[in-house]
Amino acid sequence: MSSRLLVISANCPTGFPDLASHTYAGIAMPVVRTLTPPGVAQVHLGTDIGGDSVGSDDGRTNIGVYNAGSAIALATAQLRRACDGSLLETRSGFIPPNTIIQLNNFSSVFTGCSALRAAPYEAYVVVTVDQPSLSYAVTLSNQRLPYIPVSSSP
Repeated sequence: MSSRLLVISANCPTGFPDLASHTYAGIAMPVVRTLTPPGVAQVHLGTDIGGDSVGSDDGRTNIGVYNAGSAIALATAQLRRACDGSLLETRSGFIPPNTIIQLNNFSSVFTGCSALRAAPYEAYVVVTVDQPSLSYAVTLSNQRLPYIPVSSSP
């Protein structure tokens, strides 16, 4: 068993990697052995695609949330700027029991701040669910082949 995410480009009819395939990213993923208890924040660091001295590159962040509870869950996902913790975007939604949803297209385009604690383009995600859960965050470029920072809750 491997806890690894590979982003591969394959140009073969079967869709499976062949000798002409290219691996664009290999990301070690944690093995999740327990669910996050209700109300405990799941923080995903590094959910950006980089940028320059002014702001972030053109991208989007998709956040997946699994409700492992026996009741409908209320989930809240927040995209935050790392340099000062300010809220960039937030969404809430209801998730049926034993179901996963993905909240798509959180914009990762923003300008930096003057705080020196982090690069002006760095962002992170905070997910809070009122049922046992797990979550992940994937950030994709809108301008180039996949360059994907991925994070899953421990």
